[in-house]
Amino acid sequence: MHGFDHFLHDIFGWTGTFNEPGSWYGFWSGFAGGFGILTIVIIGYRKINCHTQRCWRIGHHDLVVKHSPADPGTTYRVCRHCHPEIQGKRFNREELHKLHRDHVEGGTQ
Repeated sequence: MHGFDHFLHDIFGWTGTFNEPGSWYGFWSGFAGGFGILTIVIIGYRKINCHTQRCWRIGHHDLVVKHSPADPGTTYRVCRHCHPEIQGKRFNREELHKLHRDHVEGGTQ
């Protein structure tokens, strides 16, 4: 039993619930104080990651999907691997300028 008590003592000391000035003070001000920071990081990641199911990459491209002709469209954030037109390709500066010129001349702004 001595080994298990020593293990619990180490766990309680690490989480801040043992040997602190108040009841549970060490836990809420130390170990559990990081829960808010972790929540902010997770929400931030969920905001910028690719909207494709089971894709963990960061989404850098907007993809507008229209479900009907009258629909203004829903904008999804996708990575270059999930985008239907990019399909994982990397473009150099000249190719991007050519695509932009074609887009502007086509009048689809």
